[in-house]
Amino acid sequence: MDNRLLSIVDLCTFDGKRYANAGLIVRLEGDQVIIERDMNNKMLVDALLQAGVPREQIVLAQVKC
Repeated sequence: MDNRLLSIVDLCTFDGKRYANAGLIVRLEGDQVIIERDMNNKMLVDALLQAGVPREQIVLAQVKC
């Protein structure tokens, strides 16, 4: 299969209320890394570039809203 989805989900309870948030959503499609959402302090795009992934293979769909 050539289409994959990876996500990091935060779950917590605060003052008796439950919260859920997807802080990172990434799709792998062919040789492209598509970053749908990245709410982290250290951006995935920077780590990928540092690891040697060519910039033309990285698509920033939506980052830090």
